[in-house]
Amino acid sequence: FGMSDRLLEAYLQLNPLVVVQPEYAIHDRAGGLVQGLVRAQDLVTRVGFTEAKRVPEVRETLVILGTHIVRDVAPNAWVDDMRKRVDAALRDGKRVLVTGIRFPNELQLIRDLGGSAGWVVRPGHPVSTNLADPSEHSLTATDFDLVVLNSDTGADLEVKAHRLIPDLFGVGAAGARAA
Repeated sequence: FGMSDRLLEAYLQLNPLVVVQPEYAIHDRAGGLVQGLVRAQDLVTRVGFTEAKRVPEVRETLVILGTHIVRDVAPNAWVDDMRKRVDAALRDGKRVLVTGIRFPNELQLIRDLGGSAGWVVRPGHPVSTNLADPSEHSLTATDFDLVVLNSDTGADLEVKAHRLIPDLFGVGAAGARAA
């Protein structure tokens, strides 16, 4: 599960027009170039959520909606939603991985549920210096139980994650189930 899953759903329902400036043009999955005016749903469908967030306008809109609107009104809204989702998965006997922990109350949720938390370091992806955005500086690597270096591909990170399963869940990797 991702802490921002519900935020993505809300963003796609709003489906704003996004201006992809030439300097942020992205190649889509078919090899085409995405730039200019594009609807959020089309952008995410063509390039994926992770790539779409590299467009500054997308990230800014997500921060405004997720942090400055929702969290300002209900600081635990995302945490309460994630608790329900995780509780349901655990009741079904599933093991759970939650991504995108950015705030102390989100990290506390993981600990309250008996989980461990890892900070992923991505060389070549600078840490934001936007001090106006609390989602970029509320937590640091020292707040987490372990630090994982992601210097390769997403597939390599997945291999590293599977190697950590015995430490995190106390079971063999074959016994773990993803939620």
